[in-house]
Amino acid sequence: MLASIFLAQVVLPAAVTAELGHFQPAQPEDFTAAIRTHAAAHPSLQMTRGLIAEDLNGDGKPDYAVLAVDRKTREFRFVFAVSAGDGYAIKETRKYRGAFEQKGGIVYTVLGFKPAGQDLWASRLYSPLAAGTPERAAFVAAPALALWRSIGLDPYGRPDDYEVETLSYCSDVYYWVGGQPRAFMVCH
Repeated sequence: MLASIFLAQVVLPAAVTAELGHFQPAQPEDFTAAIRTHAAAHPSLQMTRGLIAEDLNGDGKPDYAVLAVDRKTREFRFVFAVSAGDGYAIKETRKYRGAFEQKGGIVYTVLGFKPAGQDLWASRLYSPLAAGTPERAAFVAAPALALWRSIGLDPYGRPDDYEVETLSYCSDVYYWVGGQPRAFMVCH
């Protein structure tokens, strides 16, 4: 297993840097105050990382998930790239308007990683992966990535409420089974 790490320890592939443009991977201070406070109380969750480099598709090469910020415009992006042959394919890019300045940071979502063998997001209340099913077993056996999805958005796509319970209410989860990508959204 590769380590989930900060940018200072890794060189991103050209496809990822091209997709990021002038955006830079988020640092802990880029996250909202509520997320930083929660992260300080739960350091093992690694909630304020801007980069995850892990092999999700099972080919032995790191795949990259990046939360990147533009501190001048207070915008941020999620970029997800997977290894494909000799290069990388961008699987998803999301663009966000950042949190208002009084929230103490720009980024109001969190990247999560689970290694193979853990249930984690499948055990949440409204998981579509029922216990005892082959789908659930396949998820548990695979590493996975999750991105928080807040409920209750204002007309500009920002959360109405910046409390961690609201920001983390749902998550988009990505994993691979037999070389094929899978995804689901799960809420409390």
